[in-house]
Amino acid sequence: MDNFKIKYLHLITFGCLGHELNLLAKDICKLNTVYRTVESVKQVIHFFKDKHTPSQVLKQIQQERQGKETSLLYSVETRWGSVNKCLDSAQAASVDPRVGASIPTPMRNNVLDDDVFWTKVSGLVKLLKQVTDAITKLETETLILCEVTSIFKKIESLLEETVHQSLLNRQEEELMKIFRQTKEFCFHPMQHAACLMNPKQKGSMLTEEETSVAIQTISDIAETITDVDARVVLGNLAEYTAEHKAWSSKAIWNAANNTSPVTWWQGFRGTSPLASSNTSLSNIKTKKRNKQDYAPEPEVFETDKTSHVKTSANESDTHTDKQRINDSD
Repeated sequence: MDNFKIKYLHLITFGCLGHELNLLAKDICKLNTVYRTVESVKQVIHFFKDKHTPSQVLKQIQQERQGKETSLLYSVETRWGSVNKCLDSAQAASVDPRVGASIPTPMRNNVLDDDVFWTKVSGLVKLLKQVTDAITKLETETLILCEVTSIFKKIESLLEETVHQSLLNRQEEELMKIFRQTKEFCFHPMQHAACLMNPKQKGSMLTEEETSVAIQTISDIAETITDVDARVVLGNLAEYTAEHKAWSSKAIWNAANNTSPVTWWQGFRGTSPLASSNTSLSNIKTKKRNKQDYAPEPEVFETDKTSHVKTSANESDTHTDKQRINDSD
């Protein structure tokens, strides 16, 4: 990564997002508490699949509760996504005493324990689904750079909620450490700058420290561009965030809700140094499922350079447990 940055100074590079989130989910599934929960769920699923009478009673209860039957699914060792499907399907076995009486102890204690066991299962399903949704979002052809910050903040919020509910017992610190490492590897200051320059957000989701990073990033890039006065650009930035002067019209901000940030900023070219030389945030396009072109065009101030950082992501868990590496070509 470092040699790549030195050789191609105009490129914005960061770790492959899809790949890193896959590794994050896999690491979560390896935590002892999660592993034990999954094993308990497997026992419940095996019991209902193996016993005809309890299985039929369960199907009847499912029909009463949700109007349909839900298949119970086993997890597959090599694919973490199947763990989430396994846990999700098992919630259908959160049954009443009509079935519980036929289930052997201690399995019965788990199946009928709504306060602990099923709360833990539900929390893990919610967390892993958020990671799954994030990977799906990263693989779309409409993703723009400013959305990366939002994706990680949503995952972080759910992790903190999981920790707060003590669903992972004493492994909270280990879980947050794994997430911080993932976030750091995938981070680039331009992601915060892109959030600030997105007219639909104007950095509303950024903390005070992150906003400072975004402003400094814009200033640093302005300093490197000929015929651009960084002080004027920062003045324009203040007017933009305050909706002052060129950005004072309500119609302008209404338009921001119905068009992409790229098109919106193109409409301001020539009206101010910030607008005429601002970012063109390119979509992150997925040509193949396991091969992505992350192409944020980092001309935050107009240059002849564009950034195309080619990376790869694989949804399967066939990755070995090596240290995280940079997949940028």
